[in-house]
Amino acid sequence: MNPSRAPRLSSCVLCKQRKIKCDPTTRPCAQCIKAQVECIEGTRITTRTRRRPQQELLERLARCEELLKQQQQGTSSTNSPMTQSPQPRGTDESAPEPVSVEEPQTRLKPKSAGGKMVNDKGKVQFMDSQAWVNIHEEIHAIKELVEADEPDNSSAFGSEPSANSDVLFSDPFPNRSIEDLRPEPIHIFKLWQVFVARVNPIVKVVHVPTVQSQVMAASTDFNSIPLRSQALLFAIFAMAVLSLTKDEALEILGSSRQDYLRRLHVGTKIALAKLDFLNNYDMVVLQTLLLYFFSLENTYNSHATWILGGLIVRLAQKMGYHRDGETLGLTPYETEMRRRIWWQIVLQDCKNALVSGLSHSMLLKNWDTKMPQNVNDADLFPGSSEPIYPREGPTEMGFCLYSYHLAKFLTDAESLYESDSPNPWDHDELLLLPLTQRNKQLVERLENSLNELEERYIDAYAGNIHVFSLALRPILVAKTREMTIPMRQQPEWGTEIFNKKDNLFKTVLIAAEDLRNIYEVSIQTGFVWFVKHHFRLDVLAFLVAQLCQRPIGILTDRGWRFVETVYSYEDQLFDLTQRPFAQQAKLVVRAWDVRQRVHAQAGTVLETPEFVRRLQEALGTTGSRAVKSAGSSHQAEETEVEAEADQSLESAFDVLGSDWQALPDITYSQGQMGPDFYGNQFGPFY
Repeated sequence: MNPSRAPRLSSCVLCKQRKIKCDPTTRPCAQCIKAQVECIEGTRITTRTRRRPQQELLERLARCEELLKQQQQGTSSTNSPMTQSPQPRGTDESAPEPVSVEEPQTRLKPKSAGGKMVNDKGKVQFMDSQAWVNIHEEIHAIKELVEADEPDNSSAFGSEPSANSDVLFSDPFPNRSIEDLRPEPIHIFKLWQVFVARVNPIVKVVHVPTVQSQVMAASTDFNSIPLRSQALLFAIFAMAVLSLTKDEALEILGSSRQDYLRRLHVGTKIALAKLDFLNNYDMVVLQTLLLYFFSLENTYNSHATWILGGLIVRLAQKMGYHRDGETLGLTPYETEMRRRIWWQIVLQDCKNALVSGLSHSMLLKNWDTKMPQNVNDADLFPGSSEPIYPREGPTEMGFCLYSYHLAKFLTDAESLYESDSPNPWDHDELLLLPLTQRNKQLVERLENSLNELEERYIDAYAGNIHVFSLALRPILVAKTREMTIPMRQQPEWGTEIFNKKDNLFKTVLIAAEDLRNIYEVSIQTGFVWFVKHHFRLDVLAFLVAQLCQRPIGILTDRGWRFVETVYSYEDQLFDLTQRPFAQQAKLVVRAWDVRQRVHAQAGTVLETPEFVRRLQEALGTTGSRAVKSAGSSHQAEETEVEAEADQSLESAFDVLGSDWQALPDITYSQGQMGPDFYGNQFGPFY
């Protein structure tokens, strides 16, 4: 400061309070004289020198550019495809080791268990790249600097409605209110009770005590609960309606099951679209998508179902569900719920991949989420920091623990298909003996784990879900074990199995059998909806087409018993107004006609089953054609039968449509079953 310069005078206190001009050179000032008050000179507030916001912003931007360059250089130097060939997953560059069947869980361990949960305006995101964590923090600081200098609602980082969710969930009825689609209050309570009794024991992705409070509020005023909770309730009610029979839906809801289900699907879709779920996702959104896509599985074809399931996988990974909550320092409640949700995602992704024709789920193994514990919902308290300990004895988690161990088995079994050959089945059977042994070891491990679960956590007196679980376990293990037997060791080798195509027929037959017992148990326990939901028309069409080419034999008799079982429980197959069901009916009638004529040639008279007679009447046919006279040429008869078989195969293609490609290639080698059906054996109920 220049010493010759006079200090700047300050306005008096009165003038400062009134915010009027003051003449500090005269004391008292004119305003104080006029007001007849003492003129007191005000004190000046010294302001510290601050950097210009633009300067700090530029420094932040420069820091971001530096971090981005470091990230780019690090990526190109370590993972450049021009300088380094990719290493096989799960191997070490210096000392590669084969995948051990004894320790399959090591394949689930990530390369790095690090990571950080980043909170961005209330939306939690997971990042395991420290460079990107730093970049995110710098960008967040830049946003705060920019928004501090901008008026409200004018920020360049403002949250305008995003069109991202319109890609999948555009609002089909923009002028329609969610209020018009919600169930009636009395239906809300009934559907919630159905969900808790039939769906929740099988798909435990929600915490019943927490959601029940939302149900109570929604029954009074549906709009009083948050939009994300509305979406979840729509998905929950859709699953409840899915578990009802047609008669139950008419009795409880006063509407057809299909119409009410479609109404709830539209409500879920509108709620998710309004929520902009791709930008506002959390646990509730993930629960909604899981239940919503589960209820839609029979609406899309198998390939679209698996593709759409990838959306759930990516959202879960973005929220860090592939990392165990204990590692991330989350509360015991959130940790346990995330485990349940993640393992349900793994199970559904495995199932959808296998049904789509893939040999495994292709889910990356860079996750370490532990398996959920054997606890009831009542043992979990949101916000509690008290650790959770598993119970000994039966709980609500009995069936789900079965399911999660099955998912683990399917992910471990992926190692069976890893080979240097593009087609690992193009080898001699002797070369596949080690593979066969590993198959058997995996099945034994699955059986041991399920037996241990059954002894510790399953009790037939603990509820219907435990009875259902006990009925599934022996069938699951027995069929899995039978399907690991190589073709040449099959009992039918040399009599009914002569080549790969014959073995494939038995493989599919094994996968489809024993549904009678499962149907009966599921009806008694209230879970028949779960079995019917996983019924696959393409498998039935393939079997019937093969039965047309195989009119006689033990395997053929087993196949017709299975077809009769399916038609006795799947009433919708008699609805010939549906084109796929009508084509399937024609295929069945044609296959039975071939079987009946071949038996007539041998002097055997077959009684037409009731389900075939119903199909014949519905199609307007008169049953089998008259048997050729004794003077007819035997060669001509064989030619006609072969022509019928060819027509039946063409009909099978019509029934399957584009999904025919989902069936496995019948040209795999003479080893045990092909990989596509190795996992698809669980198709009837998984």
